[in-house]
Amino acid sequence: MVIVTAVVLLVMVFVLQRRLIYLPSGQLLTPVAAGVPDAVPVTVRTADGLDLDAWYVPTRRRPAGGVVVFHG
Repeated sequence: MVIVTAVVLLVMVFVLQRRLIYLPSGQLLTPVAAGVPDAVPVTVRTADGLDLDAWYVPTRRRPAGGVVVFHG
């Protein structure tokens, strides 16, 4: 039974692989549309002159750590 389940799962992943790939739509998502209304959009300039768009979300609690999310 375990082998049959694994084979079915692998076949499904193979058949649906194109749908499982993240392809961005090309439109910019605002923090409010993403459900993060207190996020502040910021732009970070790299040493080679590339502008990276990011959101800064302040914490409500102290002390707090930080989380960096690279979404692709």
